[in-house]
Amino acid sequence: LSTQMLRGRGAIPSLSLLKLLVGSPHRFASKDWLATQMQQEMEAGAVIRLDTSASYLRGLLCGLEREDSDVLRRQSVAYLRNGRGSGPGYQLAPYPLIWLDRDALFFYVEQAARMERFGHSQEALSFWEQAYALASRGEYLPDEQYSKWAQEPREQVEGALRQSVHALHRLYLARDGEAAEEEV
Repeated sequence: LSTQMLRGRGAIPSLSLLKLLVGSPHRFASKDWLATQMQQEMEAGAVIRLDTSASYLRGLLCGLEREDSDVLRRQSVAYLRNGRGSGPGYQLAPYPLIWLDRDALFFYVEQAARMERFGHSQEALSFWEQAYALASRGEYLPDEQYSKWAQEPREQVEGALRQSVHALHRLYLARDGEAAEEEV
């Protein structure tokens, strides 16, 4: 996103909404929960203004120059009237429309574990290296250190990093032997 877009009207609440949806299971959060979490950023009437923030977020994600932008906008941040038994809410589009490093990280970890289970250590090593590269990019949502909603996803990413480090250590030693121990 360009700095001009990030300085535009509604950028701060829409980015907060994006972070909340990214950190939620299945990228879905109820409207009530989102309004409660965003009260710090928004004044009274958060539920009404949450709709506006969602609209701004759609604009940030999709832009306005595409012909099919209306369909794309509705798909990128969908409003679900009866979402997952917790009332109406918003859901961020899944892959391939919106791709997150966190989703790719868990995909690589899952594939690596599967390859190891079937005895394909070279393929597993490749997946573990890709998982490590993503997980070692930095902390998950570092600007939300004290937000309780970001704690669980942060711990999951840290766990995937630890798991990839241990797996790489094990696989490098198995491949290169004791001579590579210092390098590992």
